[in-house]
Amino acid sequence: MKKKIIFILSFISTSLFANPFANPSEPSGKLILNKAHPTQKLFAVTLQAVNGHNVTNRDQAVWLKPGEYELTFSSTVDKRVTKGQLSKNSSKNNNLTNTVTIVVEADKSYYVAFDASDRDRHKWKPVVYKTK
Repeated sequence: MKKKIIFILSFISTSLFANPFANPSEPSGKLILNKAHPTQKLFAVTLQAVNGHNVTNRDQAVWLKPGEYELTFSSTVDKRVTKGQLSKNSSKNNNLTNTVTIVVEADKSYYVAFDASDRDRHKWKPVVYKTK
């Protein structure tokens, strides 16, 4: 009985969160996540969640079905490049913005990075800095 309840709950949670990921051969948009440009203060990101649902960490490239998504990322900001904008304490618990909303179109590539170029670290956020 316990196994049956667990199965039903896992089926319900899976069906409520339709899989946003696609194969490269399907109509999809490609997110490129690992192209850092430290001199421009753009740092690589790792995809953590899609529409509030945790996903297996993805840090290279992913293909998403066309649609609108709220994506949550993590990133490591190089303190040497940001020249003291992060103190030792703030780098451990920095509460930086880590979500971005994106409309994905088929056959497009989106380069995503964490933008730490603003002098105010509270304005740092993930951005789509290039679309092809």
